Amino acid sequence: MRKRLIGVAVLLMEIVCCAFATAYADDIHYEKITDTTVCITHAEMQGDIVNIPSEIDGYTVTGIRFDNSNAEARYIKLPHTVEQIAPGEFKDWLSLENIYMDPRNAYFFQSDGVLYSRGDRSLHTYPCAKADRAYTIKDGTMSIGAHAFQNCFYLEEVEMPSSATSIGVEAFAENSVLTKCELPEGLIEIGDRAFRACRVWNGSKIPASVETIGINPFDGCLEIARLNVASGSACFAQIDGVLFDKRSKKLISYPAAKMDEAYTIPSGICAVEPEAFRKNQYIQSVVFPQSVESIGAYAMQGCLQLKKVSWLDGLQRIEKYAFAETSLLEIAIPTTITEIADYTFYKCAYLQKADLPEGLEKIGEKAFARTRIQELKCPGTLKNIEKEAFSECRSLEKVEICGENCIVSERAFKKDVMLNQLLISGRTTLGDYAFEGCSALKDVSITGMTEQVGEGCFSACLMLEDVCFTEGLTQIGERAFEKCTALHEITLPYSLEYIGDEAFTLTDRFTLIVQPASFAEEYANDRNIPCQQINNWL
Repeated sequence: MRKRLIGVAVLLMEIVCCAFATAYADDIHYEKITDTTVCITHAEMQGDIVNIPSEIDGYTVTGIRFDNSNAEARYIKLPHTVEQIAPGEFKDWLSLENIYMDPRNAYFFQSDGVLYSRGDRSLHTYPCAKADRAYTIKDGTMSIGAHAFQNCFYLEEVEMPSSATSIGVEAFAENSVLTKCELPEGLIEIGDRAFRACRVWNGSKIPASVETIGINPFDGCLEIARLNVASGSACFAQIDGVLFDKRSKKLISYPAAKMDEAYTIPSGICAVEPEAFRKNQYIQSVVFPQSVESIGAYAMQGCLQLKKVSWLDGLQRIEKYAFAETSLLEIAIPTTITEIADYTFYKCAYLQKADLPEGLEKIGEKAFARTRIQELKCPGTLKNIEKEAFSECRSLEKVEICGENCIVSERAFKKDVMLNQLLISGRTTLGDYAFEGCSALKDVSITGMTEQVGEGCFSACLMLEDVCFTEGLTQIGERAFEKCTALHEITLPYSLEYIGDEAFTLTDRFTLIVQPASFAEEYANDRNIPCQQINNWL
C-alpha cells in the first residue's frame, strides 16, 4: 500500500511539472496548452527563416506566443494547425519581410506575405520590413488588428477598404514614413494610439460614422498641426483643430504640431483625456475652465515649453505623469484635489514652487522627484508621502511636515543634497531611507510625535549633529543613522522599545541622552555607548 501511494505521488508530481514547465526540442521551446496541444514560445532561425512545425514531441502546435522577438528573421513559416497568434506577436521582428501560412489553416491565411485572420476578418500582421511603399488592404477586411502595421519603416501609403469598421490599438504606431491613410466612411472605432508617432492626417478627416475613439490616436505625431472631423458627426467635433467628444464633453487630442503658445480649454469641457497634449513642442500656457474635473494620465507629459497652467477649484483629479517633463515654474494645487498621483510632476526641471492646499491627503510616488522645489510645507491633512515623492530635488532646502498620522514612505526625500532644515510638528512615521543621502541636513526639529524611524532613514546625512525625539517614538530601524559622521547626540524617549542593528555610526563624541531605567539606557549600557540621563522630559 505504501509503495502504491508513493507511486501515485510521484505520478502527480510529474503531471504538475509537465503542466507548467517549458519543454525543449531541437531549438524549439514550447508550453503545454492541453494534454495534446502546445504553444511555441521560442524557435531558432534556420538561415534567415523561422520554421514552425505542426507537431513536436507528439503534441500538436496550436499556439504562437514568443517570449522574445526575433529581430533578424526575414521569414516565418506557420503550420496549418495554428489556431491562436497573439495580437502584435511580430511587431518587433524588425527584419521580417514575409509571413507564410500553410493554406490548409482554418483560422489564418496570408496574402502577399501579409497575415490575415479568417474568423474576425481582420488584418493581423503586416511584416515590418516588407519593402513595398504602398499597400491596399484586401476587400472584405473588417478590422485592422492591434499593432498590425506597427514599426513598418518602408510603408508610405495604406488604402483601407470600405468594409473596415475598426482600427486596433497602436495599429499604425511608429510608422515614421507613413504619410497617407484615408479612413473610410463606415469606420466605427479608432483604438488607443492607433497612429502614434506617424506623419499621417494632414488634411485627412475622421469620418462621421466613427463612434469610439480611444486614448489619443495621434499621440506623438510631430507633423500634425490640425485634426479634422467630417461634417455630420454625432459623436465628435473639432474646435480650432483640437478634437473633442461631444457626448462626454472631453478633450481627446491636441495636435502635437499645433503651434499656438497659449490655449484656453473651452468652457463646459469636463475632462482632458490621457495623453491629449503629450509632446506638443509649442504650448507654453494652458487655462483650464472650472468645468474641467479631471486631467488624464500623461495628458501634458513631454510638453517641453509648458511653463504655466491656470485652473480653478472644480478640478478633482490629476492622474499619473500628467505634467511630467514639462517646464512649469510654479504650481498651486486646487483645494478640491485630495491626491497627487504618481509621477505627476516628475522631472519638471524648472519647477521651483508648489503650493499644497489643506485637504490634500496623499502625494504619490515620485510625484515631485527631480524638480527644483526650494521649500515644502505639507498641509495638516496630509497622510501619505509615497516612495521617492521628493527624491533628488537638488534645490530643496526646507521641509515642514505637520500632518496628523502622516506616513513618510521609503526614500521619500532621498538625495535632496541641499536640504538643511527638517521640521516635524505632527504625528509621523518615517519610512526606510526616507532622508538617505541628504548630505546637508543639519537642523532636525521634532516637536510632534514621531512613532517610528525606519531602516537607514537618515543614512549618510553627513552634517547632522543632534536629534531630539519626543515621547511616542517606539522603534529605530537598522542603520537608521549610518554614516552620520558628525552626529554626536541623540535624545531618546522612555517610550522607545526597539533599536535595530548598527543604528548609529559611533564616534568619539557620540552620546545618547536617555531617561533612567529606560530601554534606551539599557541599550547604551549593553553596548558601552556613552549616555547621559535626563529627568525633566518635555
